[in-house]
Amino acid sequence: MSGRTGKKQPAPGIVSVKLPPIGGANMVPFLQGPLTNRLSAISPKTEALVDPVTNEARLENGALSIFLENYDQLAQPSRRGGRLAGYRTSTHKLLDLVVTRFTSQVRYGKTGEMNTRVEISLEEWISLLGKTSTPSTVKNVRRTVNEDLNILYATSLEWRENAPGGQGKNFKKTRLVSQIGIENSVIHVTLTHEIAEYLNTSFLMGYNLRLLGCPERNPSTYHCGKKLLLQYNAARRQAGEDPRFALISVKSLLEACPDIPTPDQVDDAHYQRRILQPLEGALDSLDFIEWDYSNPRGAPLTRSQVDRLDFHQVMELYVRFSLKEEA
Repeated sequence: MSGRTGKKQPAPGIVSVKLPPIGGANMVPFLQGPLTNRLSAISPKTEALVDPVTNEARLENGALSIFLENYDQLAQPSRRGGRLAGYRTSTHKLLDLVVTRFTSQVRYGKTGEMNTRVEISLEEWISLLGKTSTPSTVKNVRRTVNEDLNILYATSLEWRENAPGGQGKNFKKTRLVSQIGIENSVIHVTLTHEIAEYLNTSFLMGYNLRLLGCPERNPSTYHCGKKLLLQYNAARRQAGEDPRFALISVKSLLEACPDIPTPDQVDDAHYQRRILQPLEGALDSLDFIEWDYSNPRGAPLTRSQVDRLDFHQVMELYVRFSLKEEA
């Protein structure tokens, strides 16, 4: 990839997004919409329908279709044998940072000319991941970033969104990014103009950068964190200020975690091990939130109260959470 690797100046007339202070110092503005929210709930376990002739895979999440070209070349060995391809946690994290950087360099709501090229130093990315920069770490992270860049470059999206009055809008198949690469230890990603324009006319939320450093051993940690941030921002918009806490139903949180089985896939005798333990482990791994179970009105439940409930009763509970002050 050619071109300068220094800090690019925004195009004339483009200014940074301004957002009222949110939560703690790690909260930054983040453009998002139904498209990116549905994309965030994709994992390598999402079923892929592969065209044997074109080698293009199609994955679906509701009204969103994700197309991955050259699917066989994207597949990576699975810990349990076989090969998986798709949006793993590291891919989602990289795309999230790309979007936060894009958000910081555009005027919200402006269409037309935009700076859609994002640059991130490899050293900064390693730091945001919570890793110590050693030659071995740099080598491994560079390899993972190259794999994730190839996934982003192979991605096209097609989706439908509802609109007020019952009118829907169909978005035709659109590439996600147009250029990728690593040059002089700087990651380069250029969003397509169509995706950039979509994002810049969608919604602003606060994104906690500490989500980028969440552990990847349990992929549900990232999915939970992203869903909780979306819910927190929704509560903030409704309240007009940072809420003391926000609520989300256990069912809604599980829907955002594709690596946890759905309740109808697990019998009552195994829901603790297969559903609750991965969910609670993911929540406990998010170091920027505090959480507990509650009823629909936000009254917290003790651990002993939860333990006395059966599977179906637990599924009717809510997760009450707040952002830690230092987050």
